[in-house]
Amino acid sequence: MSKGIVISHTRMNKLLKLYGPESEGSGSPVKRLGNQCPPKVPTKSLIAEVKRAILIPNPPSQRKLARKFRTSQYTISKIIHRNLEAKVRKKGKVHALSNKQAEQRASRGPRLAKFLSQRNLLYIILIDELKNHKVLLLSPKLLYRGPTVIRFISPTAKITADFYIQNVSKPLMREDFRRLCPSEERKVVLHQDPVPAHTPKKTCQRLASPGIRYIPKGMWPSNSPDFASMDFGTNGIFKRILYHKHATSIRSLLTVARPSLYRISITLSHQIIRAWRYRVVLMAEKKGFQIEQILK
Repeated sequence: MSKGIVISHTRMNKLLKLYGPESEGSGSPVKRLGNQCPPKVPTKSLIAEVKRAILIPNPPSQRKLARKFRTSQYTISKIIHRNLEAKVRKKGKVHALSNKQAEQRASRGPRLAKFLSQRNLLYIILIDELKNHKVLLLSPKLLYRGPTVIRFISPTAKITADFYIQNVSKPLMREDFRRLCPSEERKVVLHQDPVPAHTPKKTCQRLASPGIRYIPKGMWPSNSPDFASMDFGTNGIFKRILYHKHATSIRSLLTVARPSLYRISITLSHQIIRAWRYRVVLMAEKKGFQIEQILK
């Protein structure tokens, strides 16, 4: 009996078992776990299971195989190299594609490859957006004639069809087309992503009124950064140049962006635009699926 509280001997033993060690400053003993990935002897059954797992068009990585068969990655590597005498290749990261998207890419690829003739490639302007330091950089580039002017857009601006027409397409046609293609403006072909501000009827009519040609939405395959010239070429190079400039604020980014774009040589731009049609043909041959593994 303590402070008027009566506790039985049985109840006291139960409380000591439950809370005694913690009250004395020592917790419950740590549960000892065995080796979670024990090495296994490459038995005939394990070798047969690994063989079935890798003889598919898109086999899993060695790490996934080790996790699946609850063995070490070293054991899986030994089975692949010694027992199966198979070749290992590095799996590069690719963008995700559904079967429906692959079918769309395969159906639109031949038409796009036919349009990307040498004659049209000489006059194509590609326009894309880059987001860096919360600033939208519109960096169109006419690959055979030289870069156009970078245009900066506030991160708070809502990019609608009217905003795009007034701040991007009109200055592009008024300044860049005339400077890069004097007396040949009607030969220019504009390529832009199928984002909501690029595809409305109002935007298409604005481009068609002065006779500007453009690659329509129905011709361009969706979800295709593996053969879009700005994605696999110009944008990546431009971002690497900006990364080494160490722009820490919006003001410093605006200062270094324009000179950085002009560092991309015309020779390199020619190589990028020539690879465009080649990548589209490869994609059509792979029935719309990714082509990074073929290129490597």
